[in-house]
Amino acid sequence: MLRTTAEGRMGTPEELGFAIASVADERNGYLAGVDILVDGGSISGKHFHAA
Repeated sequence: MLRTTAEGRMGTPEELGFAIASVADERNGYLAGVDILVDGGSISGKHFHAA
């Protein structure tokens, strides 16, 4: 799985925590009904490497 990620590595706990805190922040009140991918680009990488 790591071979197909854009980053080529696993995320750190701090990176994941920042993403969660950003989404949970009350200033993001307009953010609703979306998926936030925190996958290091693995979804995009799978499509890129499959082509």
